[in-house]
Amino acid sequence: KSEFYSVQCLAAAKQEERCNDNKELDLRDRNWTWKDPKFRFAPGRSKQMPGYIGSYAMDNLSMSLHCIYSTSSAKEAMLYCANMRGDSDSVCAVVGQLAGAIYGLDAIPSSWIEAVERWDGGGSIKLRAFKLYKAGRGASKPTETGSGMAVEAESKDKNEVVMTVEVESKGKNEAGETATSLLAEEDSGGYAPAQHSCEHAEGHIKKISASDAKEASTKMACKTCGEGDIKNLWVCTATNEIYCGRYAKACMIKYANANEHKIAMCLGDLSFWCYGCDSYLHHLSIRPVYDFYNAWHQAKFNEPVKAPFAGS
Repeated sequence: KSEFYSVQCLAAAKQEERCNDNKELDLRDRNWTWKDPKFRFAPGRSKQMPGYIGSYAMDNLSMSLHCIYSTSSAKEAMLYCANMRGDSDSVCAVVGQLAGAIYGLDAIPSSWIEAVERWDGGGSIKLRAFKLYKAGRGASKPTETGSGMAVEAESKDKNEVVMTVEVESKGKNEAGETATSLLAEEDSGGYAPAQHSCEHAEGHIKKISASDAKEASTKMACKTCGEGDIKNLWVCTATNEIYCGRYAKACMIKYANANEHKIAMCLGDLSFWCYGCDSYLHHLSIRPVYDFYNAWHQAKFNEPVKAPFAGS
């Protein structure tokens, strides 16, 4: 059972009541009654970020549960979700996982799978899916066959998915290394690890309040080129100024280099990148990073993140 009142209410599909945990929040945005046929995203956050509502984990999970609860097939659940707008790709990803677990692989239209596989160069998506499956459910040990490695997750339950993933290998132990590098490569969309310490944090992160972040968020566009897609926008942690990232015109990288500012935060997912360390930074391990993150989290979602530091 979770210690957080909000999570308890979400699990029970309940509206939050006024308490110390939400005393400064609008209760209309603390409604988790996902079993209600008329359930919708939080009105406050929907108005604040209409194109990105659902990115907040509580909104995402409550809407995902609503889509599953309100439909009777995997296809119906995912189509229902995809047409709700907002951050529908993220929410639909969760709906797809839940629907797949409930209805099984055969319930997913084969044309959808074929469409995804056309973009799965080298089978990396399938590999990541298998590694998630293995981490969550356990699997048999790898079996080497010829020049490659075939990994089979076999199940005694006839309703569970049996998945086979093949990774070509050029050397004796290269199959495992190939899998690891696939998951660590940032540009392929894989997992990118975050550092738990940073020598630049103290000198390159300005202490700001939630109101400072809220004020800065009214100017959601790159200061140089005008890029307005929040997923491509980064805020400099030293000045609170907003520029676009490398998937747009890379104005933040140019600005950071010109001014020797080391750290920036993505406004889309609130992740931190240190140009000095050339790495992501963990937002709950480094105090200045957490303080900056918490201010922006309050500005974006209207609620703070519980401090992980003693005495906070």
